[in-house]
Amino acid sequence: MDKLGVVGSKGFSDYVGAIEKTLASGRASERSHYPALKTLLESLKAGITATTEPSRIECGAPDLLVRQGSAIIGYVEAKDTGDSLDSAEDSEQLRRYLGSINNLVLTNYLEFRWYADGQPRGAASLGTLGTDGKIKSHKVGITEVAQLLTAFLEHPPQQVATPKELAKQMARLAHRIRELVVQAF
Repeated sequence: MDKLGVVGSKGFSDYVGAIEKTLASGRASERSHYPALKTLLESLKAGITATTEPSRIECGAPDLLVRQGSAIIGYVEAKDTGDSLDSAEDSEQLRRYLGSINNLVLTNYLEFRWYADGQPRGAASLGTLGTDGKIKSHKVGITEVAQLLTAFLEHPPQQVATPKELAKQMARLAHRIRELVVQAF
């Protein structure tokens, strides 16, 4: 352990190395990097389990489900390395997710954007992908990404404790159902 917390810089250097190794094959896709991201997330906090390509939920099929025990911590939606997260952020898919998922990370494996309760909470980047397929690290990237992912993992699971909270959740789902019906017709 070092000042980054549980995972330390070695966990991130292993993660970046795994991404670079997969990219070097020349045949990598978005899904090729799931194992590296899963390993990184599970190393950040004890008791975390990340499931790649979990079963579909009402708003779609995010790429990773993150749990601690039986409690759902959140979801991760991954795009291919080098893809613009600005484009992904403007997509109908992300609008669906933000309307239904209370804790979400959007990533292209180098840049990470965290959303909680439908609102952006932070963004951080490990670096940029060079034309040689190597990742050019940002000086404070590891620290910032570690902080962002730790905050994501520590965000309290969505719970219903009062009738008002239940009403808010049901209203959000009703709006989403209305949007889907309008789109279908």
